[in-house]
Amino acid sequence: MAADETDSGGRILDENGNLFGRINIVDLFVILIVIAVVGAGAALVLSPGDDPADTNGEEPNETDENGEDDDETPTEQTETRYATLDLGTQPQHIASAIADGDTWSPNESHTLEITDSYRYHDNGGTNLLVRVALNTTVIEDEQDNQPFTFDGSPVRLGDELAIETDDYGVTGEVLSRDSSNDTLAVSESAFLLRTEVPVSVAEDIEAGDTDMIGDTPLVTVENVTTYATGQSDTRTVVLGVTAQTIERDGTTRFGDGDVRVGSTLQLQTDEYEIDGEITRRGTLEQAGTERTVEANLSATGVSPAVADSLTPGLTEQAGGLTTVEVTGVETQPAEVILESDDGNIFAREHPRDKDVDLSVELTVRERDDGTLTFRGESIRTGETVALDFGELTVEMTLSDIER
Repeated sequence: MAADETDSGGRILDENGNLFGRINIVDLFVILIVIAVVGAGAALVLSPGDDPADTNGEEPNETDENGEDDDETPTEQTETRYATLDLGTQPQHIASAIADGDTWSPNESHTLEITDSYRYHDNGGTNLLVRVALNTTVIEDEQDNQPFTFDGSPVRLGDELAIETDDYGVTGEVLSRDSSNDTLAVSESAFLLRTEVPVSVAEDIEAGDTDMIGDTPLVTVENVTTYATGQSDTRTVVLGVTAQTIERDGTTRFGDGDVRVGSTLQLQTDEYEIDGEITRRGTLEQAGTERTVEANLSATGVSPAVADSLTPGLTEQAGGLTTVEVTGVETQPAEVILESDDGNIFAREHPRDKDVDLSVELTVRERDDGTLTFRGESIRTGETVALDFGELTVEMTLSDIER
């Protein structure tokens, strides 16, 4: 049986509105509100990731397992870095003033020193590439090629960097930047050049001739071979030279151009200036083995004066080298083709001109594949050869050659 309704101990609310006869319902609501407010505040203050000591709203520095500060903010320090600059074409008096070891200090903490240089002719002046050591402010970060500044400005590829000394002021484009290597990748390379020049120039070219820029040898002639061309006023010259080259972007360059077979290499001395075609790289010698071969040359319709001048013993020489020696001569009247009034075709002897056959010895070079070169060029039967016997020049066809 249910408890008596007048029993206040068994009722939730008594006649006075007290909970279980003890707590006033209004007071209970106030207590619940206070508990909710206090709980919400504690949750806000103690939420994960907040640091009560961080009064600026910034994330705190983390520490690693050793308790050291793991601040990811980039730091700065002073170190030596290297850059390659293209100073462009400079007039001779400026180029001569620029020297390895030159220094410049734009402020108390930053210095620049030219450690190495590479020079070449360009448009009547001298173009310079220089390697500089920079005492710079390095910004350390996670990049392999850490950025750095010099005199308050970042040093980046393609930027301009000035050099100011008591003797000159120049500006160069930054081509590369590194943390090591204080010298440029300059080396001495061997080339074989071929060119055709006037006789007067050919006579001036000698082994030992050097193309100088200041005190620096740029190109040196190591050996020279001169050939006749079949024209009395020109000679073919084959030169073995050594040249100062530079490695850039994975290629070997002379001046501002790649050096490869077929490209041109310039040589300037006080006596002459020539452009030689590169025919071989990495060697000073012509391809093949020099030898003498017997050959037959023929010409038709030669004038009597020329035919009579072609005699055994004639030689073609250039630069002290005998390239052709006549060992035998055969002549016969030249034939002419005539047409009669009635349309018949017939051959008759020319009253004056001669057909000439020469037996000669040729100085050639034989390559490993059996190819023969004469005067530095490949030669084959059926080709026309211009012979220069000094005061006498004549064009003849190579009809046969010893193999």
